[in-house]
Amino acid sequence: MPVHNFDENRIHNKDYLRLKYVTKEEQNLIEKFPKLKKALVRVKHKCMLDEQIRSKDFQDPNFSRLYYVRYADDFLLGYVRSKIKARDIYEQVVNFFYKTNYHLNAILPNPKLHMYLINLNI
Repeated sequence: MPVHNFDENRIHNKDYLRLKYVTKEEQNLIEKFPKLKKALVRVKHKCMLDEQIRSKDFQDPNFSRLYYVRYADDFLLGYVRSKIKARDIYEQVVNFFYKTNYHLNAILPNPKLHMYLINLNI
């Protein structure tokens, strides 16, 4: 699994950083009117929510994660990256079952073996 996990964190979203930090113009305005700072922060935060701007870039090409969950004799693999790479991992799992003579009557088509694409658009 470590082979499929790389890069510790996703990169920051550039639009988020643009809105998060105070510009020089805004800083000058805050110096003149200090009470304006809280309102400015609230407005910027509302803009981020309205435009659905997230702090991290969910399209980061350098980020990849493979998650594994096991319960009794079932397991679930979740992969964060591309569908093509997820299919490669799926094929590796199927090949592992065949090579180790895992006690499955027929892996393909097996009603318990599925691959789903979940796109959360977060």
